Amino acid sequence: LCSMLIYGEDWVGKSKTASDYADGMVNPLLIKDNLEHRDMDRSVQQFLLSAATGTVNQKRERGTDSGNVYERLYNQVLITAIEPFELPELNNRTWNIDFDGKHKSPGFQKSLAMEKLKESRSAILSAFFLVIAREILPCWVGRKRFYLSYIRQLFPAHSKHRLDEYLAGLFVILETILRYVPDERRRKLPVDKMARELIEEMFATQESKARETEVHTNTILFLLDQLKSELLYAESPDEFRRNYKLKFDLDLDGRGKPRLVKFRGTALSFHGAFTYLAKQRGFHNPFSTAQQMGSRVKDSREVLDRAGWKVETRMVSGAKHYHFSRSLDGEGE
Repeated sequence: LCSMLIYGEDWVGKSKTASDYADGMVNPLLIKDNLEHRDMDRSVQQFLLSAATGTVNQKRERGTDSGNVYERLYNQVLITAIEPFELPELNNRTWNIDFDGKHKSPGFQKSLAMEKLKESRSAILSAFFLVIAREILPCWVGRKRFYLSYIRQLFPAHSKHRLDEYLAGLFVILETILRYVPDERRRKLPVDKMARELIEEMFATQESKARETEVHTNTILFLLDQLKSELLYAESPDEFRRNYKLKFDLDLDGRGKPRLVKFRGTALSFHGAFTYLAKQRGFHNPFSTAQQMGSRVKDSREVLDRAGWKVETRMVSGAKHYHFSRSLDGEGE
C-alpha cells in the first residue's frame, strides 16, 4: 500500500545490497520483503545502519586507481519480517508495527484495494501536500521542539532513544492528521490530548516488544545467564573455579539454597570464561578480543539491569575489574 501510494506501483520485493544503495540515494522509500535472520549478512547490516544513521558509504570508483564514490542514503527503509533483528544497533533504530490478526477482514481483496488506491493516488497526495504546506510547515519548528522535549521528559530511558528527533517530526504530522482522521476510541478528546495518548500507547507497545527482544538477543546477557547455570549445576564450586578461572561469590539463604551469585574478574578473565563456555556448549565465542567484550558490556548495562544483573566496575592495580551480581530468586532448588 505504501509503495502504491508513493510510486504508483507495487515495489515490494527482494533486492541486492548494491542496488539498495543506488535506490536509497534517489528514492524516498525502500521496501524489503521477508528480511529474516538468515538473510542478514554483514553487507545487509551495514546498509541498514547506513540508512538509519545517514552515514556515507565510501568505495573506489570503478576503472580508477584513486577516484572514490560517496553514497549517502536519503530514504526510509520499510521491512516486512517475522523475526526481530538480533543486533542491538538495529533494534534501537527500528520502530515495530504489528499487524494483529483481529483486524483482518474476510472480504478484503488486495487487487481491488490496489486499483482503488491507484485511482485515488493523485487526490490523496495532493491533499497531503496541501496539509503539509498549510498546517504542518508553518508550525514545524516549534511543534517538533515541543514533541522532542515531551519524549525526553516522559520517556527519558526508552529503548528507541536514537530515534527521538525522527519521532518528534512524525508526531507533529500525527497531531495534524488526527484533525481529519481521528482515533475512533478517543473522538471526544481534543486533538493534542488524543495525540499524546496515542503516543504513550505506542511507546508502551514498543517498550514491551523491545524488552522481550533484548532478553533473547543480547549476547552478554545470554553468556552471563549460561555462566550462572554452569555454576549452579556444577558438581562443586571448585570444579567451576578450575574450569572457568573466574572468581565468584555464591550466597546461601537460611536453608542452604543459592540466594545471590556474583562473578568477578577482568575483561580478559571473562573473555576466557566465555571461550571455555562456548567450547563446552558447541558454539563460537562471539567476541574476538577482551576489549570488544568490554565495550559490549558498557553498551549492555541497561539491558543487564532490567534482566536483574547488577554491573559494577572497580580499578584494581591499574586494571578494570567487572562485578556481575544477580539475585537467584530460588533458582537451583
